[in-house]
Amino acid sequence: MDGGKCNCGDGGKSGTAQKDSNMKNPGPTISLIENDSEQMIFSSEWLDEQSDRSGIIEYKCKTYCVWTVKAAKTNNNGFKIKEYIGPHSCKPANVSSDFLAGELKGLIKGQPSLSVAELNMWVKEEFGCTVSCTNMRDAKKKAFNAILRDLDNSFNRFPKFMAALSSSNKMCFGRFNSQLLVAAGFDAENRFFPLAFAITTQESLSADTWRWFFACIRDKVTQREGLCLITSLSPDIVEVVNEPECLWAQHRFCLRHLCLKFYDVFHNNLMTELVYKAGSTRDKSSFEYYLKKIEKMDPEARKWLEKMPLYLWALAYDDGGIRFGIMTTNTIFKTYGFIDNLRIITCIFLIFDHLAELFKSRHGRPADSPNGIDQYAKHVMTNLEEYKVASQTHDVLPLEHTGERFQVTEMMQVGEKRFVVHFSNRVCTCGIWQLCKYPCSHVIAVCRRMNSDHLQYINDYYNTESSLRGYAAAFNPLPGVSDWPEASEVPRLLPPGTLPPSVVCPVTTELSRNDTSTSKLVVGRKRSNGKKQA
Repeated sequence: MDGGKCNCGDGGKSGTAQKDSNMKNPGPTISLIENDSEQMIFSSEWLDEQSDRSGIIEYKCKTYCVWTVKAAKTNNNGFKIKEYIGPHSCKPANVSSDFLAGELKGLIKGQPSLSVAELNMWVKEEFGCTVSCTNMRDAKKKAFNAILRDLDNSFNRFPKFMAALSSSNKMCFGRFNSQLLVAAGFDAENRFFPLAFAITTQESLSADTWRWFFACIRDKVTQREGLCLITSLSPDIVEVVNEPECLWAQHRFCLRHLCLKFYDVFHNNLMTELVYKAGSTRDKSSFEYYLKKIEKMDPEARKWLEKMPLYLWALAYDDGGIRFGIMTTNTIFKTYGFIDNLRIITCIFLIFDHLAELFKSRHGRPADSPNGIDQYAKHVMTNLEEYKVASQTHDVLPLEHTGERFQVTEMMQVGEKRFVVHFSNRVCTCGIWQLCKYPCSHVIAVCRRMNSDHLQYINDYYNTESSLRGYAAAFNPLPGVSDWPEASEVPRLLPPGTLPPSVVCPVTTELSRNDTSTSKLVVGRKRSNGKKQA
């Protein structure tokens, strides 16, 4: 309801108290603004609504208190408060997400970018209740969905919503239909780093779609060379990444998608588990052990696996360690699991909301270390400390006079395991150095012998300063729904089925252009279960 702004919690605290000459026995007054066209923060969980022949609308508390508001509609589609009795003194018996959605609907309509933490503070102040973050996120989702009312309205409002995103945060946008594509990276702390989104239809998801999506990433997100691109086994994707235009990416398969495909063919859980173990081990002898077990169970299964180059799916054969140990795209599906069965604007809004909160929480954060001055990522420094302790029991033997190759023996291990460190190639036969891009205990032992600093062999990707630059951008709050600008550059859109399938421009930020804070790129697709209203 558009009209006078009124707080139905404990009375509200902003604005100027005013009275109309026709108000009857108003009782204690709260802050009221006449002829205000903003959304009234009213919830059906609390209120009964009645109207009389004169056009006066009356709201009463459903419970035991005397809270009442009477209002008349004005010529400019606002409302004029005629009578108020309050304050509202009830407290909710059950603060569910449905109840919160009703209470927050007007607040979110006026300030869509309010964070979960800010909404929790409001609820604490109004009702004296502490709400879990999960419950509040669910309530925020329902409130925004309610604001859009129905599917047609969601599509009709979409151009204005995208124009609001563009004007407030300089985001790129375009037309849409119904399936979400996502590209994301990982930062120096191996945290999820969203890069780009696109919405299309299942029917139009083809090689041309992926070709366009990758071209947009290349144009709008990053121009870096040698990025690792981890995707599903989609034939359309494979076709595109093998084209000359995609030579900037080193393609790898998601191990999870490979296992799903393997199971679809052979329907054997045990063999599928062995495939996952084979793909995720960094040791080639262990890889061969698992493949022999698979071959013993079904020779055709090993032949099926060997049709694909090993470097595409097996960590032990990941030449140059370009995966940085990342084997799956699971994080995408876990991160955006909250968008199922939602209207299209709600999906985009929640993605933007997630981005804003993510960057706010990581913006300018110093390294979480005891001295606060670590040059490299926290998890790297933690692992290096453990490796330094382990290296004290290693014996180092030079293998040549050039100081390039060394044999390192783990003296405390049964059987005295031996490894070879080669500095020119930055390789240790244990596999950790080339896989993780920072020294293992064997490299640290050699560096101690050579009186050199092992930190010089850490990849710049883990640099703390570079990582923080990735989160340097700030997100501007979205304007209230009633203030969304007219969308002259966005075409009017209709629900699915009324327009030909069309590919869309991704919702991206330019935060990562030419940035060195992400070196791993994963691409995923959030599938619709047939119920999604978009």
